[in-house]
Amino acid sequence: MKLCLGCGVYPITGNGWTNIDEDPAMPADVHARVPPIDAPDGSVDEIFMGHLLEHFEPDEGDALLRECHRVLTPTGRLAVVVPDIRAILEHYLAGDHTTVEVPERTYWSLDDLDSVCSVFLYSTIQPSRHRWSYDERSLRYALHRAGFGVTYPLAPDDPRIAVPAWWNLGLEARKLALPAAPVPVIDFTLLGPVREGQG
Repeated sequence: MKLCLGCGVYPITGNGWTNIDEDPAMPADVHARVPPIDAPDGSVDEIFMGHLLEHFEPDEGDALLRECHRVLTPTGRLAVVVPDIRAILEHYLAGDHTTVEVPERTYWSLDDLDSVCSVFLYSTIQPSRHRWSYDERSLRYALHRAGFGVTYPLAPDDPRIAVPAWWNLGLEARKLALPAAPVPVIDFTLLGPVREGQG
């Protein structure tokens, strides 16, 4: 079984894909909100999420990723695509007159912070707004927290990506053993400098 979560207007057709979206107006096979995912433990071979994760608050996004971990087989694959906020803000800070076309035939200048907010940071141009932002480091960490190991970045022309764009950030991950409890994050900078003879 293969699941495309939050397919929107771009369902993946053929090859055993089931498309899920909560909006009844979307051309999905199943109309339901995730999480939860209506599938038994260890029953799904592959999951694709294209521009879905950023629509969740961080704790909700973590819950969704852990739910993906639950339903995937031991060798299951998860692919996640989000806007690459670091790359987008680099263009904003550079003031290099980069424009993006979102949606088709609508152009936005990334020199303008209102445009950056409208399209990417908050995405007020669509009914379901963005609730969080990711760069490669934070997306890798979110996947790691949920029990995934990142295997490789998605190629820009990956056939699962409906609209290829330079600002897509896509990672492919494999299911790993999930720890029984969340792993604490230790900020070693709070411990102060290590003096000679210590540690």
